Amino acid sequence: MAFVAAVVMVIVGAGLAGFLLIASGLSRAERDRARAGAPDGADRSREAIAASILFQIARLGGLNPSQSVRLIREVGNAFAPYTTNIDLGSWAAEFARRSSRAESTALLESAVRTAVASGSTVPLVQYDALLELSFALGFQTDALARLRARYRFEYIDYAKHARPASADRAGAATFCRRKPVVDSAALLSELGLEPPVTRQRVISAYRKQAAAWHPDRFFGAPAGEQQLAAERFIRLTESYEQLMRLCEDD
Repeated sequence: MAFVAAVVMVIVGAGLAGFLLIASGLSRAERDRARAGAPDGADRSREAIAASILFQIARLGGLNPSQSVRLIREVGNAFAPYTTNIDLGSWAAEFARRSSRAESTALLESAVRTAVASGSTVPLVQYDALLELSFALGFQTDALARLRARYRFEYIDYAKHARPASADRAGAATFCRRKPVVDSAALLSELGLEPPVTRQRVISAYRKQAAAWHPDRFFGAPAGEQQLAAERFIRLTESYEQLMRLCEDD
């Protein structure tokens, strides 16, 4: 009888330990998700914030998580723990708050080196992130422009270039016909369009507005104008990227 009681106690104890372990893991996951919006100053080191930012930049270049970790360690010398799916702007602003100007400059350059590690052309979404990072760190257009000149990189719109020319021929199906999305009208409005439209019209509208608001055009302008142009360019690009993803299977 005593033996049976002992076995029961062991099983109950193991079950309780397992439950506590799972609960601890879930609690840790919840804390990580909560921190993704903005890093907690007491729990996130500056090095961990930098590693998380570089990881995000690497992922936007199309690398998988393990490739991204390898890259940020080799290129960015980032070995601190990192958080995935961060809000890039708020994390960069927090890094800038805790760092010197020289350290913020070094992080921006590490981000550029991470982006160009795979070649001299980077995806539009990655360039957009570099631009957001630059302004969140407190720089103006000239900082990223100098790095573009030094590392000789350009961005490429894979949403356009990866699509067969025949798919955008005259008379193509209405945009998002097979994937109606509630907020697609708002995204189109950001580009100055109203539904219904074709995919080619979306591409053309983006190209026209992006050319008008590209930060390179505001090089040397007053800081307020540079900031306005960058914010406008980022909003345009984010809307365009989302619209392209909505209809990627057309």
